[in-house]
Amino acid sequence: MLINISNYPAEEVSFKAEGAELILGEKQGEITLIPRDFKATLKIFYKDSLLATEIFPVRLIPKPELQMYVGNSTLPHSFPNEISKVELNQLRIHAQAPEYFENSVPKDAQFQVSLIEVSLARERKLIGSLTVSDSEVINLENLIKSAEIGDRLIIEIKRIERMTYKGHWEESKISNPVFIINIK
Repeated sequence: MLINISNYPAEEVSFKAEGAELILGEKQGEITLIPRDFKATLKIFYKDSLLATEIFPVRLIPKPELQMYVGNSTLPHSFPNEISKVELNQLRIHAQAPEYFENSVPKDAQFQVSLIEVSLARERKLIGSLTVSDSEVINLENLIKSAEIGDRLIIEIKRIERMTYKGHWEESKISNPVFIINIK
C-alpha cells in the first residue's frame, strides 16, 4: 500500500504495526503489511505524535483442496473408492489453493504435498507401508504386489507446505488428510 505522507518530512514520519510484520518499501510512504493475527493495525506517527490508525481485518490462509489421481483419472471425493489392483501402480496427490485465494494472492497460493504415508491393510492387519516425502507422485508398484481383492489402501497426508511470497516453504493446515481405497 502507499501512504501519502507528502505533507511531512519523510525522515520524521514513522510506522508501527500490531498483529503484522511491517516492511518499508523503496518509495516514500510505501509499506507492506504481512498479517500474523486476525487483524492488523497500522499506526502512522509524525515525530512522536500519532497521525492515524488503520485497522485491517485479515482473512486466514485457507486450507488447500486435495485432488487424488490414478493415472489421468481424478478420484471422486466420495470415499471409499474402489479401484482394481492393476490400476494402482501409481497415485498422484495434488494440493490446490482455492480459486479465490489463488486469484487474490497468487504468490502465496502455491501448495505442495510434502509427506505422505501409504499403508496396505487386510482386515485388521497391516501388510506393508511406505512413506513418500517431497513428491506428489507415489509409486505403489512394490507395495501393491501383495494386495488381494478386499484389501484397503490407506493414504494419510502427513504434511502440506505453502510457499510464502518471500519464497520460503511453511507448513500448512490440512483438512481430511486420510483417504481409503478399497482394492477390487
